[in-house]
Amino acid sequence: MPRRNKLQEHLRQQRLKATTTLQSNAEARKSRSKKQVSDDSDHEQGPSTSRTVYPDSAPSTCSGKKLRFCKDYGLSTSEHSTNNVGNVIMDVNNLFEFIAKFPCPKCKCENSLSPYIGKKHGLAILLKIECSSCAEIVESLWTSAKTHHYYNINREAVFASLCSGMGAVSFQKLCESFDMPTLHHKSFQAHASSIYDKNDNLRDILFNKAAEIIREEHKQVGNHSNEDGILDIAVSYDGSWMTHGHMSDVGVGSVIDILTGLVIDFHVMSNYCHSCAIKSKMKEANPTAFATWEDQHLGSGKCDANFNGSSGSMEVHGAKVLWGRSVRRYNMRYTVMLSDGDAKAFSALQQLKPYGNNAWCSSEESCDRSEGAEGDPWWPWNADCQHNPEAANLLLEGHSSGTNCRKDEAGDHGIDKPLFFHLR
Repeated sequence: MPRRNKLQEHLRQQRLKATTTLQSNAEARKSRSKKQVSDDSDHEQGPSTSRTVYPDSAPSTCSGKKLRFCKDYGLSTSEHSTNNVGNVIMDVNNLFEFIAKFPCPKCKCENSLSPYIGKKHGLAILLKIECSSCAEIVESLWTSAKTHHYYNINREAVFASLCSGMGAVSFQKLCESFDMPTLHHKSFQAHASSIYDKNDNLRDILFNKAAEIIREEHKQVGNHSNEDGILDIAVSYDGSWMTHGHMSDVGVGSVIDILTGLVIDFHVMSNYCHSCAIKSKMKEANPTAFATWEDQHLGSGKCDANFNGSSGSMEVHGAKVLWGRSVRRYNMRYTVMLSDGDAKAFSALQQLKPYGNNAWCSSEESCDRSEGAEGDPWWPWNADCQHNPEAANLLLEGHSSGTNCRKDEAGDHGIDKPLFFHLR
């Protein structure tokens, strides 16, 4: 049989084996779920904690799985409808004309109300209504509610600007175009810092919840933690950048669990800090003053630049950070890495050895592109994937977005090969 046919037959057998294992695990998981529901119906002691039993046509896409997780683990996905119409942009002159048509609530005089604007705090204004007959202010109202020490409209405007990619200068230009009041750049930055801090707290909550779901789902398929409580999982890793052309100042590396499709962790890298860029002129004019400011700036932890290198090396650096903190944050080890055609991140991790010398396979076993055992160039399937057959199935079927392939460098096989690194 020609070499190419042997490889295709080997791949078909491996795919069949992985698919059979996945189906048996799914049937066992469904049987356990039905048994749990039956047991809970017999014991009416408190609320049921069983998972939802789904029909045979259970969702197989990542979005469908995540919606199922929300139902299984009590996470609400419904949109809460309220009677609040939100914020609107309105011509103040039209509003004043509308208010002036009403009689005074005190003296009942017609055409005596004169509304005007009092104080301003960013986009929030104090609206006052004065009666010419009563010669007093009959009503005053701030156009935005206040939470603690800030007005909600200002915080919401900054949040919307950040989501749209606008900074303080762009936001001020937008307000000027609408002939609206705006925020001082220092106020804008203060709101932005507060939003970032709250987002960090929310991120930690979401990732910790995702880690709980991942542990439960791996437990369902027979992948249990070791005696130290550490769980070995298969993940997909890739990097992305803010702009194209390998000249981006901002990049991000993300780790995704292959079994559930949930993002476990990510790390954002930036070699640009706007405050440092503004103070760059001071460095030439007064180096001593700049050194003093730089020490204070770096000590405050407000410098946005956390990476010093080229944009092409951000993906490698992100992998080192994420693998280095996986045990500390989530008590997990990413022992199987599914990646695209760039093996630089894996090579860097192999040198770093974040889990010790015994947790990584040798280069001959996983990352050498020459022929593997028994003359088989399909080395990814030579690795021991029995602890997570779903990962192997995803790889074989090509369901993961990280299964981009490239041809073997030797060029004598003629078959695309996914980069699937097994880290023992």
